[in-house]
Amino acid sequence: MKRAELSDLRAEYGILSRTEEILKAKDAHLLGQLNTMEAQMGVSGFHETQDTMEKVSSLKASVDARKGQSLEDMSGMVMELNRKVAERKSHLAPIIKGEIVLIITSFRIESADTWTYGDTLGAWHSIHHYDLCILWCQVRVPGEGAR
Repeated sequence: MKRAELSDLRAEYGILSRTEEILKAKDAHLLGQLNTMEAQMGVSGFHETQDTMEKVSSLKASVDARKGQSLEDMSGMVMELNRKVAERKSHLAPIIKGEIVLIITSFRIESADTWTYGDTLGAWHSIHHYDLCILWCQVRVPGEGAR
């Protein structure tokens, strides 16, 4: 039984090999005819150029798909980073505001006891400049106010 199967497979292999040779010969003949016709029409190499363009197009499509995936991945990372920054900012905002109040109170106490008018005026300008800087920083935070 195995010998019969082996014999059948060898016969089928011979037939398939011969069919392949015939088809390759026909392909070469048709390609020669196509080249001759293109030369007669004045468009030599058109089919080769068309084949190349199809290959380039399929390569471009695969590159575009990879690029799109990369952009989606980067977008996800940026969104995650923005979320973490906002989370940390909201956690630190009350602490910073408390520290600012303590600093301003400290300046006011020191200026009321020992400073001259010029020193007090300078401290007042410093405090208000500091308040304006903090306000400006709060306004400039992306996504939380006008610029």
